[in-house]
Amino acid sequence: MLKYLFLVGALTCLSLTGCGASGADEPAPLKLKDAASVDVPLEIKTLTSRNIRSRTFSAFKLGEAGARAAEALPALEKLADGPSGPEHPDQKAAAEAIEKIKASQLAADGNS
Repeated sequence: MLKYLFLVGALTCLSLTGCGASGADEPAPLKLKDAASVDVPLEIKTLTSRNIRSRTFSAFKLGEAGARAAEALPALEKLADGPSGPEHPDQKAAAEAIEKIKASQLAADGNS
């Protein structure tokens, strides 16, 4: 029975995008369904959480919010420059969020 469950799990995994040897080096990027609903002040506070997953997901959500999250740039820069190193998940997410927010700001300025 255990072998059967393992086989079903493995086949399911291989059928999913970005799982196993699907030919793609990286999985498809995550996207929020509704980036407009991101509570920017709350996510800024969460960037200082003791929980790395909370910090990482907050940084991700702020990046998805784009130019609306411009006020988060100082907090994101502080997190990105933290002592753990640039490959730490929360710091990497913060650096990516900074890039997304700045790109969104440039695009908004270009459309004005």
